[in-house]
Amino acid sequence: MNKIWIISRKDISDAFRSRSTYVFLLVMLVLTFIYISIYTGTVNSDPYKNNPALIADYSHKYINTLAYLFPLMFSNFICSIFANYAVIVDKAKRNIESLMATPVSIKQIWMGKSLAVTVPSVGMGIGISVISYLCWTSGS
Repeated sequence: MNKIWIISRKDISDAFRSRSTYVFLLVMLVLTFIYISIYTGTVNSDPYKNNPALIADYSHKYINTLAYLFPLMFSNFICSIFANYAVIVDKAKRNIESLMATPVSIKQIWMGKSLAVTVPSVGMGIGISVISYLCWTSGS
């Protein structure tokens, strides 16, 4: 099991050494701010002005959508980043051949690569879900 975690940690640290990871994170933040600006634009439009009941109803629907949309969106982005580094970059750099020459079984390599993709995306999904839940409970 230790060999599996070593492979996973190496792939995760490799992904965080790349500029493309930070570009993806920036894209996720931009998408988040775009989604928030759509909300503020809608609430500030004419039908919603001076109508607290309409604003409260729209805000409740917005936060419900936020609680479902963001964890899935962020998990998918993170999963694509780490899947890229776990397999494609290692193959391009020819690291996979040297890894297969070590006394690690193919099953352990596969599990390590799979964990390198799964752990960050599940962690991000759970983290965003908790943040969304806290926003939802404070908003209602």
